[in-house]
Amino acid sequence: MELPDPYLPGAISLLDQLDKKLIVVLRDGRKLIGYLRSIDQFANLILDEVVERTFCDKFYSDIRHGFLLIRGENVVLAGEIDETLDTGLKEITGNEMTMLQEERSRHHNRKHDLPKAEPQRKTKHADMDDASFLTKFILAVFLFSIENFSIFQAAEKAHFLWRLKVSTGKINFARHFRRGMAQLHKVVFVLGPPGSGKGTQCALIQKNLGLVHLSAGDLLRAERQRPDSEYGRLIDEHIKNGSIVPVAITCALLENAMKASGDSAGFLIDGFPRNQDNLDGWQKEMADKVDVRFCLFLSCETGVCVDRCLHRGQGRTDDNEDSLRLRIDTYNTQTFPIIQHYEKLGLVREVKTNRDPQDVYVDVEKVFKEDGF
Repeated sequence: MELPDPYLPGAISLLDQLDKKLIVVLRDGRKLIGYLRSIDQFANLILDEVVERTFCDKFYSDIRHGFLLIRGENVVLAGEIDETLDTGLKEITGNEMTMLQEERSRHHNRKHDLPKAEPQRKTKHADMDDASFLTKFILAVFLFSIENFSIFQAAEKAHFLWRLKVSTGKINFARHFRRGMAQLHKVVFVLGPPGSGKGTQCALIQKNLGLVHLSAGDLLRAERQRPDSEYGRLIDEHIKNGSIVPVAITCALLENAMKASGDSAGFLIDGFPRNQDNLDGWQKEMADKVDVRFCLFLSCETGVCVDRCLHRGQGRTDDNEDSLRLRIDTYNTQTFPIIQHYEKLGLVREVKTNRDPQDVYVDVEKVFKEDGF
């Protein structure tokens, strides 16, 4: 093999990479990208215009560090990077990356964490025989089919219930079926411009698929009228002053409504989050309490939306052309960026609604069925 002339062994061979953009992988797994300004015989590097790049699925995010001195003992790999190549990755913000990683972590934990059976004292009947195997098999099938457990959760819970039967002589099924099995509320956001058919489609989904329809606006109006409401006076003051009701109140009302609904296939949250403040408040108050499955985006041309609102005959004072134009402008500047945020996370399911509502629902139902509803 012919060596370059002159041949520089070891780290000094990187001298020809001076002022070029490198990717440097550290021992702790972090990946730094920057311009190499200097290097010594110990592979100590000086990088300029440095960003720390993190990855999740098909997305990446950069954290800027500027000028860094990196000790050679921490370097695992270093080499030139060509950022003109199309990797198929999409860049997102640091906050979006954090939320995406948290969401993936929650999905991973729910998928792999199995409930721990309570320790039971050993008995002479604990050895498996044909009868115990059959009993556990029947319990597992029941839990898997009726209780929506995974097959692994069903098998472990069935074993626990059988051991409880052996040691106590009885099983309190109502008490023990769901022990350690608390699940997060499944949530689907329904967003779209005024007149896109959100209310119509939510009603059809609730009727046919059993999800509960929650409208943030309806909940605020109902709470305002409730005599013993802890939030009513505050909501009333904000509405009278023309100010925005704190998002923490909206989240509290949504959470209370979900709890009051008991067991449900899931919840449709209509017209929320409307803006960045709503989204930030939701992440702060509700991120660890719900499982956001996706955002149903009902898209429709502006002209069709305006025509529908003007002729739907609901008696709304803001269903006039001037008000509608303002509402649509607000949607375009404040709500549509929220849809784009969820699109970057791969959570948007778009259905076009400029056609008969029943035809629209066929596609909507397909989206829900594909997600396991």
